[in-house]
Formats: sequence, structure tokens, C-alpha cells
Amino acid sequence: MTAYQENWHGYAVITIIYVVVAFALYYVITKLSPARRILAGPEREPGLLFFAEKITGFLLFGAIPFILFATTSGLHLSETVMTAGKSGQYWYVLLGTLIIITLLTFNGSKKKAIQEKSPRIRIKKWTFKYLIISITGWLIYILGYELLFRGILWLVCYMAFGFLAALLINIVLYVAVHLDQGLEMSLGAIPFGILLCLITLLTGSFLFAFLIHGWLAVSAEIFSVYNNPDLSFSFTKHSKNR
Repeated sequence: MTAYQENWHGYAVITIIYVVVAFALYYVITKLSPARRILAGPEREPGLLFFAEKITGFLLFGAIPFILFATTSGLHLSETVMTAGKSGQYWYVLLGTLIIITLLTFNGSKKKAIQEKSPRIRIKKWTFKYLIISITGWLIYILGYELLFRGILWLVCYMAFGFLAALLINIVLYVAVHLDQGLEMSLGAIPFGILLCLITLLTGSFLFAFLIHGWLAVSAEIFSVYNNPDLSFSFTKHSKNR
């Protein structure tokens, strides 16, 4: 083993540990009381609480590990998967995947079980303001999420252990962080995680993974509001759409 490989092994081990610690900390802050009060009290605006949770996730999963990686790896960002890579050559892969996701999330949002878990902002009357908060919050959160999983984690494990080991590590951790969302969500994370890893390998960038995962979250949120008979939506503050 060369000194170069040993460096990547060290980065990989540290990154794996960081992923576990970061998600454990995020779970404690956002799910457990009274730690959840760090973000917002029980009387606070629900949209503010949602946005605070997503910003917390972005900081833990994106900003902090990105700064650490950029300052310690010795690599220029142009040498990593944290660029556009060859994404422009595979636009049709992105387009086809987004169409499939749109159909799946629209049909899936009609299920009662899905409606009970979504949307994440717990209000009955949705307005344009809450829609913007939801979309922005999800995209910021997913940006950090994919930067960690299909950006840093994928790169360091791929360089240290090769393709198969990097894929296995990525999927195991990806499934693990979904365990609190139930068996169905955890099992669904396996093929979806594999897809995102393969697309990242194909394009040399985490960009498509971010766009695909971001649209999955956003479309699921929008369609869950649209298809839930217990919710209403309007572009004004007081009127109802149904």
C-alpha cells in the first residue's frame, strides 16, 4: 500500500465516522425533546421550525464536512466529484429519471400512509409562503445531504477501497440513516442509493444526485399537499382552493 492510498484510507475512515456522528446529532436535535427546543419552541411558527431543521442538516451534512475536506485533502475542487463533471453529456439520463420520479411521487402521494407522513410542515391550510419555505428548505437540505453522501463519502471511499466497497459503504450508511423512517423507506433507499451512486460514477459529479434527490423530496411534498383531502392550498392567505 502506497502512502497515497494510506491517506485515502484515513480520509475514508474519518468520513464514515463523521457521517454516523452527524446523523446521530441531527436526530437528537430534530427528533428528541427537549433537545428539539434548540431549534424552536412549541409555540413557534411551523414553517420556521421546518426551515431551521433543514438549515441544521445543511450545516452538519454539507457546510462543515465540505470545509474540512477542502482544507485537508490537498485536492483542488476541480479534481473531485464536487463539480459539474461530465453532467452535460448525460442530460437525457437526468431528464428521464426526473420524469419517472414525477410519476412515482404523484401516484405514491395518493396513498394514505404517505399522506400521514407528509408534508413535513404540519399545517392544514397551505399558502404560497409555505410552499416556498418547503421547496427552499428541502433543496438546501438535500444539497448538503448529497454533498456528503455522493460527494465526499463516495469520493474518499472510492479512492481508498475501489468501486464495490465504496458502493457497499455508501448504501449501508444511506439505509442506516433512514431506519427511523420505517422499513419501507429503508428498503427503498437501497435501489435509490445505488442509482445515485452509479449516476455519480457516470458523470463524475454529485450534481445529478442532488437534482434527482431534490426533485424527489420537493415533488413528494407538493403532491402530498395536492392529493391530501384534509389539506387546502391557496395563493392568498385566507382563501381556500377546495
